[in-house]
Amino acid sequence: MPKIKGIFFDLDDTLFDCTNSLVDNARKRAASAMVKAGLPLKVEEAYRMQIELFDKLGPLENVFDRMCDRFKLSKDSRERIVEAGFNAYNSDEVEQIELFPDVLPTLKRLKKQGTKLVLITSGIFERQQKKIDILGLEPLFDLVLIHDIEKDKTKEGKFKLALESLGLKPGDVAVVGDRIYNEIKIGNRLGMVSVRLLKGRFKSLGARNEFEEADYAIKEVSEVIPLLEKIKHAKKKQNGFRIVAIGGGTGLPCVLGGLRAYTKKLTAIVTVTDSGRSSGVLRNDLNVLPPGDIRNCLISLSNSHELMKKLFQYRFAGGEKLDGMSLGNLLIAGLAKVTGSFEQAIKETSKILAIEGTVLPSTLQDTHLCAELADGRIVEQEFNVREPGKAA
Repeated sequence: MPKIKGIFFDLDDTLFDCTNSLVDNARKRAASAMVKAGLPLKVEEAYRMQIELFDKLGPLENVFDRMCDRFKLSKDSRERIVEAGFNAYNSDEVEQIELFPDVLPTLKRLKKQGTKLVLITSGIFERQQKKIDILGLEPLFDLVLIHDIEKDKTKEGKFKLALESLGLKPGDVAVVGDRIYNEIKIGNRLGMVSVRLLKGRFKSLGARNEFEEADYAIKEVSEVIPLLEKIKHAKKKQNGFRIVAIGGGTGLPCVLGGLRAYTKKLTAIVTVTDSGRSSGVLRNDLNVLPPGDIRNCLISLSNSHELMKKLFQYRFAGGEKLDGMSLGNLLIAGLAKVTGSFEQAIKETSKILAIEGTVLPSTLQDTHLCAELADGRIVEQEFNVREPGKAA
């Protein structure tokens, strides 16, 4: 495996003791706020219930919602209580916090070695920024990014932004964090080396699938230094089952997008019988196989920046020849002409979009769908087969 050139660190319970210094007080604030908002419990009871439900259901459940489930509350009351708990739990109140003892010397040593250091943390933006300021972390990192949970569901976008900003490839990066369902899962999906730090309230959480299985586990941040040498001589494991999906249209890209959560080893065999819209135009004018369904599958498997995906999906509006034409289709058709092969064009586009998996055309022959109607007529080409109003 190549030398690790960059390390992405999580913050809470990775660089400082969030569980013992902040979480307990946050739960007490939430309990008090929820009771004040109408939850029919005493504050101490509400506090204990949070711990009980967290231990029973795990971190992916909304504990405040589950607390309300135990009582017959009106919709308005429920929403008011849950909101009060959420706001109190995530308030800007950040008590005295400090880095784990080994964090500062470890970061300084990594920086001295030339390793690119990135801090990516999730939470309410203002609260996370306050933690970063108190801990004095910004000068220690090449890049600091905050995933605002009020705006985005996952911090995968921040991972991709960091890779792009620092010119790093996923395989040259290690991600260090305590949450298997968050940074470990994202790192594995992107092809990074995942290192789980066994600290905090998530240290006993078990993996639900292979993407949540870390490549390595450590108990202290300082263990990262000797681990880098071990990683350099190790072979990266491959995650997930080998799955082949066959189809086309709008269905196959959706299936591929869902399967990516479970495996990286996907192969899509895509139909090339489309004869409508821009695919049909390119097929007729340039004598290339229709690229539309191929394009959609490549986008579903892409790890490229969102702007690149939007560019490939962009359709021109207006103009006699370009109206409705997909830019991605044009690029694939152009690559087919440049490389002399539609198959090679797909491979080159796969590199451009940094896809996980493989996309193959179902055939390299010029093929059309045909249908025999009830009245005996033969209809040729996909566009005509699906045309409404034909005899049944």
